[in-house]
Amino acid sequence: MATSVCSRMRSALTEFGRSDHGNIAVIFAIVCVPIISAVGCAVDYSMATRMKAKLQSAADAASLASISQKSSGYLAAAAMTTNGPVPAGVTDANNIFNGNMTTITGYSNLTVTSTVTKTGIKLASNVQFSANVPVTFMKVWGWSSMTVTGSSTSNASLPPYLDFYLLLDVSGSMGLPSTSAEAVRIQSV
Repeated sequence: MATSVCSRMRSALTEFGRSDHGNIAVIFAIVCVPIISAVGCAVDYSMATRMKAKLQSAADAASLASISQKSSGYLAAAAMTTNGPVPAGVTDANNIFNGNMTTITGYSNLTVTSTVTKTGIKLASNVQFSANVPVTFMKVWGWSSMTVTGSSTSNASLPPYLDFYLLLDVSGSMGLPSTSAEAVRIQSV
C-alpha cells in the first residue's frame, strides 16, 4: 500500500511538471511582485505629498502673517531706521508655523528656517522647511523615510515717509486780522 501511494504521488508530480495549464498562474505570481511594489511606492509617495502640502500651507501662512500690517514684525520694521534683519518678524513666522503644525502628526526631524529682512521700504519674509515622512512599502528596498522640503516667500512695502510743508498765511489777505488794531476793528463789525 505504501508503494502504491508513493507511485501515485510520483506520477501526480510528474504530470504536474509536464502540464502547461498552470502557466498563467506562475506568470501572474511573477508579475504581481513589481505591480504590488509599484502600488506600494505610489501609496508612500502620496502620503509624503500630502504631508508636504500641509507643511507648505503652514509655511505660506507664517511667511504672509509675519509681515502683515498689524504684525509685530511689520511694526518693528517700520520703527527701524536702518536696513537689516527683523527679529520680531522671525519670531512671528516661527510661532505661526509651529502653531499650525501642532495638531498634525506623521513626520519627524522637522527643521524650520525663517528670515524677515527690511531693505528700504521693502519687507521680505522667507520660511523654509524640511521634514522626514516615514514610509511603509518602500521599507522593502531599505528606505525608512522620504524627505520633503519647501519654502514660502512674501513681500510687503512699508509706507514711504514724505516730507510735507505747511504754509500759514498771517497777512490780512485772507480776511483775518494781522494786527491788534485790525482785530478790534473786525470785532466791532
